[in-house]
Amino acid sequence: MPVLTSQQRNAISAFADMTGCKESTASKQLKAAGWDLNAAVDAYFQTHTPAKTSLQPALNKLFDTYRGMLPYSTCDLTDFPVDDTDDPDQIGADGTMKYLEDLSVSLEEPVMLAVLAQVKAPTMGELSRGEFTNGWEAVSADTISKQASVASQFRESLKSDANLFRNVYKHSFVLARQPGQKSVLIEAAVEFWRMLFSPAGFDWTTKGFNWIETYLTFIQEKWNKSISKDLWDQTLFFAKKTREDPSLAWWNEAESAWPSIIDEFAKHVKSLPEHRKITSADTMDTS
Repeated sequence: MPVLTSQQRNAISAFADMTGCKESTASKQLKAAGWDLNAAVDAYFQTHTPAKTSLQPALNKLFDTYRGMLPYSTCDLTDFPVDDTDDPDQIGADGTMKYLEDLSVSLEEPVMLAVLAQVKAPTMGELSRGEFTNGWEAVSADTISKQASVASQFRESLKSDANLFRNVYKHSFVLARQPGQKSVLIEAAVEFWRMLFSPAGFDWTTKGFNWIETYLTFIQEKWNKSISKDLWDQTLFFAKKTREDPSLAWWNEAESAWPSIIDEFAKHVKSLPEHRKITSADTMDTS
């Protein structure tokens, strides 16, 4: 019997939690779906109709557990439910931080952004009741343990699941914006990019070259505007292209349709001595 990887074992555990089936069944379903957790769950429920028991009551109760909590660094929140927001359908900053802590999710790792994307958090430090309950009901995770299992799977999959990362990256733009703004302040974009393009997310480095740090240094020196949605999206596309071929042989300034700052960055990179050593052969497998 083949030895399972830690990612596969986590997927089996998450699938079993989400469907209530045995781990042997979870293993078979996941193998059939190429170990894609979401696809396996969807396929399972197409042939196994779950009982029409709504998870909403349990999820609403869980939501209310975290709604209105005191700062928890110096006290036990369990006994002191005091609202940090007046809206009964929102969890504020303190409750959100406690919730992530209970999921064993650090604020410094990109899986935190994956969890917030799952519940479509409207901004950092805020959760909305409807999106919270609908987001977790969609993956049959109505308890902290089940949600922690999904978060653990996210942690493993972010590094290899391109669709998951793209969705998390897309929602991160929403999280990074100031309320009411259409673009992201460059200071916030830098912090989000550093987290997203880390080894725990999309590792934007290639042999002999640290793309993300070079990009962040360049954009902070040369760009004095906020980050638009187009520039945010094109940055990820550019990052993928550089991992496929870090030599930049595919980049042509005369025919380029990239945002101007990315064109300037490509030109800057090609002038760096450490980049001149890179050839088309120094590619990374991004499959």
